Amino acid sequence: MRQAFFLLFTMMAGTALYGQTFGDRGWAFDAEQSDARFPDMWHWARAGVQCGIPGPEDFPVVDTLGPGEDLQNAIDYAAEQGGGVIMLLPGVYPIHETLFLKDSIILRGASRSKVILSNQLRGPFFSSPFDNFTGIRFHNIRWAGLEDLTVKYEAVDFQPVDYDYFDYPWQKKTFRNNPGEDFQLYVTQVTFDHARNSWIRNCQILDSGTDPVLVLESEHISITKTRVDGAYNKGGRGNGYFNIEQNSRYVLLAEDTVRAIRHLAIQSGAKYNVLISNYLEVDVNFHNGDGGHNLVERNIIRIPEWHSWHCFSRGVPKHHRPPGPGIYCSTIIRSTKPLSLASVKRLPNMVIPSSIPLLFRQIR
Repeated sequence: MRQAFFLLFTMMAGTALYGQTFGDRGWAFDAEQSDARFPDMWHWARAGVQCGIPGPEDFPVVDTLGPGEDLQNAIDYAAEQGGGVIMLLPGVYPIHETLFLKDSIILRGASRSKVILSNQLRGPFFSSPFDNFTGIRFHNIRWAGLEDLTVKYEAVDFQPVDYDYFDYPWQKKTFRNNPGEDFQLYVTQVTFDHARNSWIRNCQILDSGTDPVLVLESEHISITKTRVDGAYNKGGRGNGYFNIEQNSRYVLLAEDTVRAIRHLAIQSGAKYNVLISNYLEVDVNFHNGDGGHNLVERNIIRIPEWHSWHCFSRGVPKHHRPPGPGIYCSTIIRSTKPLSLASVKRLPNMVIPSSIPLLFRQIR
């Protein structure tokens, strides 16, 4: 099988399409698009699951579950038998303890909107992201995925503070911790730690306790066609982040929608990560010493007035390391605030070329 790449790539003739999303199986490196001005292209082309996210027929369906059945037992048993797809019928599946995925296990919902993994965990603040309580964990595993379902935090009976319209003014209560004076909502929705070749595809991650997605010490992770919306804890100390950090590499975010959280952060040594064709209502924040060589291309970034950060940001210099070398950004910026590319260029080590070659072609 030919290796499939997602930047500088063409669709291989005769390959069945699964939504034609960047990062799916069947894309091959297109060397004709290589440009000496951007030597990191060879790394960006490796972002995401190696050989692409498997298609719907690549793993067999080994079990079908309905609400009330034990997800962890089904995952463990399927993993012992060699892995495969566990289909989830429509309904609500409460999560009262961390759900650990295993090698070669795919949780696939029958419907993105009708299969709800209801995260009921509660937990206190931890300074180390590795210690966070989390609803679903990809820990030291390979070839595992979440597909076509919703993960929603439902441990409390009130909603996070955010707004659906763009011109609402900034208020301190929006970006604070412990809403409702509840100090036990520091729960991440999905964590990848020391994972490889794993993914989230066509999911919703809603109303997180703190970080909706946390990627730690992981490589070749794809998160595509997924909506990330809302968080309870959005105050300081690293809460409410879509967070790629701790030396994570080759992470691909493609065709996602991200809103109503604190930051989409790339930091702590993370490098060779790619954000492409996403719709973002949050800033892309090179927060604390990323490894550089990251690509943000062909996204739409539209910042609401109440969000307060500009489209590209960094951590406060007094407390955070500067961005790493060679951050490449070619994107569409829409803001309710006065904003110019000149102000963006002042972010250290960011390169905003007048044009980056069109890197994508499909051959059908």
